[in-house]
Amino acid sequence: MEKIMLGIAVVNFAASIIFLISAVSKKQKIGLTIFFMVFSVMGFVIYYLPQWILNIRKQFSYDRESLVKRFDIEQVQSMPVVEKELNIVPIADAMAVSSNAEKRLLLLEQLKKDIHTNYKVVLPAGKDSDSESAHYVAAAKMEVYRGKQEKIGKMRKQMEKEPENTEYLREYLKELTDYIESDLLTEREAELYKADYCNRLEHAEKKTKVTGDEYNCYVMYLVDLKRYKEAEAFWKKFNQCERNEMAYRKMLQMYYDVGDKQKFYTCLDGLRRSAIKLSPEGLKILRYWTERRE
Repeated sequence: MEKIMLGIAVVNFAASIIFLISAVSKKQKIGLTIFFMVFSVMGFVIYYLPQWILNIRKQFSYDRESLVKRFDIEQVQSMPVVEKELNIVPIADAMAVSSNAEKRLLLLEQLKKDIHTNYKVVLPAGKDSDSESAHYVAAAKMEVYRGKQEKIGKMRKQMEKEPENTEYLREYLKELTDYIESDLLTEREAELYKADYCNRLEHAEKKTKVTGDEYNCYVMYLVDLKRYKEAEAFWKKFNQCERNEMAYRKMLQMYYDVGDKQKFYTCLDGLRRSAIKLSPEGLKILRYWTERRE
């Protein structure tokens, strides 16, 4: 009996050494070796029996390396990554759940990339409760406003020097649209620039072919200026294939404001039949008024 027990102990010890060498070569934990030595034979049975049963039954396989290494654990960041934050949620929402220090970091990191292209992203933060964050937005708006105003002034002088150069006029109209849509102008300033745009485009028609984008801006600004008769007259002769969603929406707004139901739904039908790929807001408007139609 003693010889049998001794034999088992020797075999168990040898198996434990083999396991130890294998674990070291595979860079696995070697603590199990002690477990196998303390619990002769039974240690191996406890460790390998479940795996052996699973392999026999073939119900499912267990790949420890795959399970452990399948996903990399991301490191927790103490401060927000601005670009990632702004891509996931609007800045107004991001700032609503951030501390004042984090708010300022979000704004400064975004503005220092390119204030002239990124300022619109931070405009909602101008109403934030943190006065310093609001000050950052106000300062950014003023800087962009001055820059755009200076550029408009230079382009206007350039046109006056060469009034026959239609390229200068086209560049000016494009810059003027950008300025009007910048959200930096007061209502009165926007009206003055829209009137300037309409007057210059009317003169441009006599000299060069006007683009679809320019025509769409023209009809929208006529509506905004409440020059309804001119807007409607132009709309009727405006090539349908060049109309865009925003121009249609402006005309719908005009007919709604003047209370002309028939023309409103005629315009709505035109939008529905057009090949324009509508935005989510455009689809919402179309569905809403289609359902309400009597």
